[in-house]
Amino acid sequence: MTEKELNQKKKDYLRSYKPIERRIRQIEEDIHKLQLEADASRAIQYSDMPKGSSNLQSPQEAYTIALEEAINKRTALKAEYVKKKDEIKQTIHSIHDEELEELLEYRYISEMPIRQIAKKIGYGTAQTNRLLSKALKEIKTEKLKDDTK
Repeated sequence: MTEKELNQKKKDYLRSYKPIERRIRQIEEDIHKLQLEADASRAIQYSDMPKGSSNLQSPQEAYTIALEEAINKRTALKAEYVKKKDEIKQTIHSIHDEELEELLEYRYISEMPIRQIAKKIGYGTAQTNRLLSKALKEIKTEKLKDDTK
């Protein structure tokens, strides 16, 4: 594996919490939609005629069950997200160089653009890029999981 490929693998690992974050947002949007639909279904007035079989699920019950399932998925994903982000932070802090760790946190945890990082640390963008490359080299490859392929 070339150095460039290895650095890309490290970058992918440092960003590996992002798909979980996107999925959480999707589920939160689904929850919001379900809540709106549940509220709308409450407004529908059904006839007070006797109903046949009581085995049928009311729309409210269906929305309640769907909401509960979505909330449970969100809770599980949030736990996975926190675990993954902590794992990545531990990997970053295994470098034992505060400046390089700070750069990696800014770039991959706070998702700052290079120019903003450069301004924050008082270096030019070229020097900041060099330091980020150095920081990536310091990450131990055994820290990477096979699931980042």
